[in-house]
Amino acid sequence: MKKQEISETTFNKSINACLLNAECLIWDAQNLEFEEPPSSKYYFAIISQEESAKSFLLYLVKIKIIPWNEFILRAMRNHICK
Repeated sequence: MKKQEISETTFNKSINACLLNAECLIWDAQNLEFEEPPSSKYYFAIISQEESAKSFLLYLVKIKIIPWNEFILRAMRNHICK
């Protein structure tokens, strides 16, 4: 697989998008507090946590702690890894 170079601006946009998604999902979960079924709130919170994990991985790649490769990309796409 050919290694792609990704600009810092692209990383910043992706990190911000993931964090915004996480924040919106938590907000949605809080709004479902008294709704049925109660499991919906839990699932929104879990998905929010996954979005936060993605932003953290992207940040680690951006500051060159971990390399950008197919394994990181797979971890970000695969729910089992998060």
